Amino acid sequence: MSRMHRRFILLVAVFIAVLGLPTSAFAHAVLEANTPANDELLKTAPTAIDLRFSERIEPVGAIQLFDGDANQVAVGSQKLVSPNVSRTPITGTLAPGTYTVAWRALSSDGHAINGAFVFHVKKRGPNPEGIIGTIGTGSPPTWIRVLASMARWWNLTMLILLVGGIVALTTFMSRRAGSGEAKLWYIVSGSAFVLSISSAITVVLQGAELRGLTIGGANTGGLIGDVVTTQFGKVRVAQLLIAEVVAVVAVWGVSSHRGLPTVATLWTCAGLLTLTPALSGHAVSLGVTGVIMDAVHVGAASVWTGGLVFVALALALSTDRGAVAAEVLPRFSRVAVASVGVVVLTGALGGLRELDGIGNLFSTRYGWHLVVKIGLAVLLIGVGGLNRWTLRSKPSIGSAPVVRRMRRQIGVELVLLAGVVAATTLLIAEPPARAVGSGAGPVTATTSVGGTDVRVVVDPARVGPNLVHIYLSKDRRSVDPDEVRVAFTNEKAKLGPISAPTERNEPGHYLARSVPLSASGTWTVTVRLRTGEFDSTDATVSIAVRKAPARS
Repeated sequence: MSRMHRRFILLVAVFIAVLGLPTSAFAHAVLEANTPANDELLKTAPTAIDLRFSERIEPVGAIQLFDGDANQVAVGSQKLVSPNVSRTPITGTLAPGTYTVAWRALSSDGHAINGAFVFHVKKRGPNPEGIIGTIGTGSPPTWIRVLASMARWWNLTMLILLVGGIVALTTFMSRRAGSGEAKLWYIVSGSAFVLSISSAITVVLQGAELRGLTIGGANTGGLIGDVVTTQFGKVRVAQLLIAEVVAVVAVWGVSSHRGLPTVATLWTCAGLLTLTPALSGHAVSLGVTGVIMDAVHVGAASVWTGGLVFVALALALSTDRGAVAAEVLPRFSRVAVASVGVVVLTGALGGLRELDGIGNLFSTRYGWHLVVKIGLAVLLIGVGGLNRWTLRSKPSIGSAPVVRRMRRQIGVELVLLAGVVAATTLLIAEPPARAVGSGAGPVTATTSVGGTDVRVVVDPARVGPNLVHIYLSKDRRSVDPDEVRVAFTNEKAKLGPISAPTERNEPGHYLARSVPLSASGTWTVTVRLRTGEFDSTDATVSIAVRKAPARS
């Protein structure tokens, strides 16, 4: 094997690895309202806890209720009273005091979400800030979230390669890939097997992520069984079964059984697989149109991306690269042009839908990720155009010099494709701009500085004036510095610091009223605690501010 040959295979391997690089995934659904409301002082004890979300959720969530001494209070099972509203009955009568609610839910896009809030019955308890700093919000361990992200994105990676490989080997590459064609069929079969395994793993990790458990405890109370009954679980089980069918049929295809029944079966499986990301992800919340658009986008991207990987593998594995290049490259070039057109069209429509206005392109993290993806895609299309020009202008496409040049240009395409996919993982991981604008506060963030627990609540966390609550405690006791100030900075919008004094509302609870936040996006909140003349410490958190509601 030549040095250039080894480099080319290494480049393909790096591309596949980067294609599967995960990133932390954030749920696109947001909590719009809760009853009781955050920090609400009730005259009578509530009989239930209601949560209303911006999108449909699955009926497998969990609610925990704690009193001021961190003792858990009995509640009933969480039920859905409508697709986006859950209700959890409180089984007993609550005594006067402060209560903390920690909630978890499964968004329609297949991501576990969680949060916490505080309410008071008849009077505020000794710790009016609640015990969120003690119990947390029920988030799973970081390593569970990382594993879940890796499994989801590796699952998508194998799906793209598998669908692209099926299309390539049954159309423009069929019986034209030379001596390496049989190996390519085995690669399709192996990819399908890996996809089936990753489908099962995502279900297990989904259960662990939803309940904040370790993998070993994921089946507590039949949790995996509960996940399988959700939209996400059903689709992943179907994906597993379809992938196993492909794994068997592809091995059958290695033995030259590549007639109409084999091709029809593989194409049917490929079509069904392109639907699974939409049906188990965020697109399902957008209805039939969203699912179809997402499936078309995934299918076209698979034909383009997966097809290019298989072309590169064919050139690397074949002993007669010149003949393979002459037969395969012109045909793939025509298929790639059509696929790119579909990817660009569906991607633009989907991006505009999630962007919710061109003004959010440079004012939100989602918009900036979209800009990066578009820039890389433009470069990629340019390189692809250069490759197509090379194919049309070089009659001796099978000659060694032209093959080497095409391999270098395909290598550049693979690198750019890796960048596009990496940008896509960041884009999908970021809550879309329209989701940033759909919630209705409050937003809570917690941190600790110098042994003091700091909880910041911004209400309603929308563009315009906001009420800011600051709760300070140490060892579950209220803390009162000599002065508390708060400042807001939005680096993307180049706003701030917007500084505001606070007023002491009660022990450990400070208020900053009518803080003007004039742009949506991520704001950095700095809470300055001063004790004495010169001794001060700063606590910093980040919160998301949503757009102002549209006027009717």
